[in-house]
This record gives sequence, C-alpha cells and structure tokens, in this order.
Amino acid sequence: MIFVSTSCMRGRDSRFEKDLRVILNTYAKHGIANVELGAALGFVKDLGIVSRFKKDNDANFIIHNLFPPPKESFMLNIATQDEKQRKNHLDFVKQSLEFCRKLDSNLYSLHFGFRADIDMMEKPLSTPVAHETAFTTAKQSLLGILDYAKQYGINVAVENQPLVLSDMILLSHPEHFFELDREFKQKNFGFLIDIGHLALTPERFDRKKFIEKIQDRIFELHIHAVVDGHDHQPLKDASLLDIFPKSVIQKAALTIEINKADINQIISSKNIVEIYSNV
Repeated sequence: MIFVSTSCMRGRDSRFEKDLRVILNTYAKHGIANVELGAALGFVKDLGIVSRFKKDNDANFIIHNLFPPPKESFMLNIATQDEKQRKNHLDFVKQSLEFCRKLDSNLYSLHFGFRADIDMMEKPLSTPVAHETAFTTAKQSLLGILDYAKQYGINVAVENQPLVLSDMILLSHPEHFFELDREFKQKNFGFLIDIGHLALTPERFDRKKFIEKIQDRIFELHIHAVVDGHDHQPLKDASLLDIFPKSVIQKAALTIEINKADINQIISSKNIVEIYSNV
C-alpha cells in the first residue's frame, strides 16, 4: 500500500507545513487517503480531525516517530542515558501506539536513537557515550516498545540513518541491522528502510546484498530522490527501488517522504511509485 507522509508539503513560511488540518484537507481534495502521520507537525489541538479524515475518506494511517505532536518539540531518543528522560520518551512512544490502536493502524516506526541527547538542530545536549552503551540502551527500550505494541497487534519498525552526525546517530551500519535481526525474534519487529539515507551512507557495501539479508524484516520504505547529495527530493523515476525484491515492494508500506513539495510534486511522486509497484 502506498502512503504519503505529512512531512511532504512545503510550509507557507517554513520547510514544512505544520498545520495538520491544512495537510489533510489538501490530501483529501486530491484523493490521497493513505497517510503517514509523522514528524515536523505543530501541536494539534483537535485530534478528532484524524478520525474524521479516516471516516470521510476510507483512509488508512501509519505513524512515524512523534505523533500526536507534543506541545514542545523534542528529538525522540530511546537511547538516552538520562533515566527520567528515557521514561518520558518511552511514555510518548506508548501514546503513539495507543493512537495507532485507535486508528486501527498496524505499523509504528521510529528512529533508534543517538549517542547523546540532541536538540532540534541536531546539536548535542549531553556528553556522547560509547556507541555500544547507547546501542544497548536502545535495545532495552525497544524490547519494552515491542511488548507494548504486541498487545494491539502493531508492528514496530526502526529506521536506518545516514552517517551525517559524526557517528552520533545509531543504526547506520549494516552490521547493526544484522545484530538486531539476530537478537530480536519478535514477529512484530522489523525495519523501515529510507532509500535516500541508504544511498547517502558513505560506507561502501553491497546495498542489494544488504537488502536481501534483511528483506523479510522490511515493514516500510521511505521513498524520495537524492539530487546532488540532497535527499527528500521529488521523484523523477523509481530507480532507487530496483535493489528491493518484488516481495518487499508488494508487502511493505511504501511511503512518499519528499520535503518542501507542492501538491503536484507529491501526486507525481506517488504516481511513479504506483506504476512501479504494479508492474
């Protein structure tokens, strides 16, 4: 199934449109009914607009990272070493899973965390810990998330990241995925593969073989183009999808996640993926 992220639309005075009502009204007007509720949104006072959109448009939803949006934005970090903060972040994830349940959504995705707490500009707020320490904490957090999600039949996917924060960010290297694949046997655990992040990762490895090894765990793809080293660009073609087996394309949530786009670019990108996935 093809979804469109709420982070696609260009804002009236910023990179992202923050008003969920504006986004959903625009999507409904143009026949977009399957939506990923995700990051970059402003606080939503009336969350009833989501259930009304679902009812009026026979819509399907999945949730990514921070939704419902908090009053004060923060960077979700399930690897934080601050126990009080980690509890707060995990409580927020539980709220997201509860909202999935209310929407009859079966997929929640999130970032795996960072070696230090960071602000919205991706600047460290705490002293970075060793990668192994942060990774172990993130795994402990993920166990609790999976258990909580299991009771509602919700799948949980963690997203790959490019190496853009001096190795501050977790889940960038192939061996990290293989480690999680070995250790987590829960059926509701899987991966969100962002194809732009994968293309931008400077580490040299066979991406096709990497995908083949984890293909049964891929629950979602974030789809966008990479142009001159910049990701989240509108699609001109679907060539970045060629490394994925047909079985992945058929079963995964295929989510358009371009940024700063107008509605015509969003529709065009969606149409390209529709054609590709039906061939």
